[in-house]
Amino acid sequence: MEKIAAAALCLSGEVHSLPPPNRHHNIIHELHAKVGDRVHRADQGFVTDTGRFVGRKQALKIAEAAGQIKEKMGCPGLLFSEDLW
Repeated sequence: MEKIAAAALCLSGEVHSLPPPNRHHNIIHELHAKVGDRVHRADQGFVTDTGRFVGRKQALKIAEAAGQIKEKMGCPGLLFSEDLW
């Protein structure tokens, strides 16, 4: 069963992530140093344990099916790293 492995950003087809418990803002900060304001065009999502990038909506379905939700804190229908760790 596929599981969510880490928060991630996808910018221009390239996926950037940091290991948990890093959150999207940690990745944004690190990536901003490399690409400047282009970082704000990145899609926010997650990387699964198979290495696949998924958006917040699909990530929620995967995390729910895998029993990974610690406590649902973010917006309904979307996964946030705070829901996991």
